[in-house]
Amino acid sequence: MDNKAYTYDGSVIFHYTNLDGMESIIRNRELWATHIEDLADETEFYYGRDLTVSTMQAASAAEDFAGNQGVIAKWAEATQELPNIGRLIIKMGYEPEEYDKLIDWHVVCFSHREDALPLWRGFGNGCKGYSLGFRYLGTVYDFPGFELPLQRVEYDADRQHDQALEIIRSAIRQTSAPGSNAFSWTIPLGRALYFKDPMFDSEAEWRHISIPKSPEAIRERSLVDCNRKIRYSLLPFEGNYELTRIVCGPLAEHRADKPEGMEYLLRLLSANGYDTSAISIKQSQIRLWR
Repeated sequence: MDNKAYTYDGSVIFHYTNLDGMESIIRNRELWATHIEDLADETEFYYGRDLTVSTMQAASAAEDFAGNQGVIAKWAEATQELPNIGRLIIKMGYEPEEYDKLIDWHVVCFSHREDALPLWRGFGNGCKGYSLGFRYLGTVYDFPGFELPLQRVEYDADRQHDQALEIIRSAIRQTSAPGSNAFSWTIPLGRALYFKDPMFDSEAEWRHISIPKSPEAIRERSLVDCNRKIRYSLLPFEGNYELTRIVCGPLAEHRADKPEGMEYLLRLLSANGYDTSAISIKQSQIRLWR
């Protein structure tokens, strides 16, 4: 598997949000990482998990994995506990007091597409929002890595299957390495978080997945429009991201093609210590009737 095909290549990636989100991100220099079970599509994480489980179940009876079939079958059963890492490890027979406080995965979603109508509609507040362009400054890890990096989402079913097999092979290597522990076989599982149903390939998504350092780092907020609460943690810009572009949605309140809109955005950036000459501000080229 060509790991470099999935690691960040230095290009600008875009995070779609509404007006309040845009203002909060700029003022606080933080992105909100949403608990992976609380994403807009509550089922999308389970696609990658279930694909990995089914691949493990098939591998547990395959001759290619002779000698490891029993442990792979246990991995398949335990992997069904994701995204709760603690429950997963406990299911493998480790002591609860050591692992039951482990925190679940949180994710920030980006796209390579800066001005895409489906993304404006789905994530840009019905075309009234903003697309913020960033360059990633963090460490780029080759697969597998426990520090889950910014990686490109995989939509192709054949490549997903190949990568799921590589997850199993990597887990075997991890557990046989000197100094391996209860976490070792779970390290390659991170790649499964970047599998997504092929029907969504137009999103061209990238994901930054992190694990909060403590339960106290997890916050909760209510979404009035859908009457539910979501869990999230904060991902600071420092050492991670640099804001380089703002794209105003087709129906945004503050538009880059209007003098008052451009003035507002420049004032917002300047008031919060940004070098406005280093950030381009653009208006969406999509035309919609109000």
